[in-house]
Amino acid sequence: MSQQDELRKREQEWDKLQALGLYPEIRSLELYVTAVALGMQTAIETLLDYPARLPDLEIIRKVHFQMFGRVHPWAGEFRSLGQHVNVGTRFRGADPEQIVYEIELARLQTDKLIKTGNHLEAVAFFHLRFERIHPFLDGNGRVGRALLQSQLAAEFGFRKSLVFKKSEYAAALHAGERNLLGPLMQCIGRAAELSFDPGLYQSLYRISPDPDYVQGKRIDVGLQESRRQYIRDRKSAADGPQANEN
Repeated sequence: MSQQDELRKREQEWDKLQALGLYPEIRSLELYVTAVALGMQTAIETLLDYPARLPDLEIIRKVHFQMFGRVHPWAGEFRSLGQHVNVGTRFRGADPEQIVYEIELARLQTDKLIKTGNHLEAVAFFHLRFERIHPFLDGNGRVGRALLQSQLAAEFGFRKSLVFKKSEYAAALHAGERNLLGPLMQCIGRAAELSFDPGLYQSLYRISPDPDYVQGKRIDVGLQESRRQYIRDRKSAADGPQANEN
């Protein structure tokens, strides 16, 4: 990338950040980056001091606030009605009214995987689901990776910095578009010094947000069905994983 292209990219990034809303004292991209870096350090230290196997809504909002509370007046708040975001260049995040439902359902499904002993599969699944939900206007990737680091500390005692090879991590996220967990499990496994049997690992549960969700009416139904599905999963575990649209 040429110097001119790099400068244009930075200008576009700064314009986007300004449109999202910044405190008056954040007058440049450099100030934004510095403030967020300080916030990230605080958030990760807190998460490692109190690691969470299943980050709940309060933890997720708190992590975002710690990271971005110095730059965004709305830090720690999920997207509201009419605020849509793209996940990469090909997908849209969950509709704002769908966010809480999707996170709660992802937590329930992740808990099922943990209870059946699929710990690495569980953290990979939750990370992919969180990134596809994209609950915030800014910082979803950084929050998601911080939550992942906390889950690895809780599940495996891994407390070092989590460093991914960028191209490998991006490819693993793209594999999630096909409901595949294996590439991300391998990516996490290498970064966190874990060993496991390699494979594609088709996800038992969908990774993309629910396209049939309408104005919160499916929240109770979805959670109740997921609990019933948990019982069915345990009974049919010997038959292998089957697709579940909840």
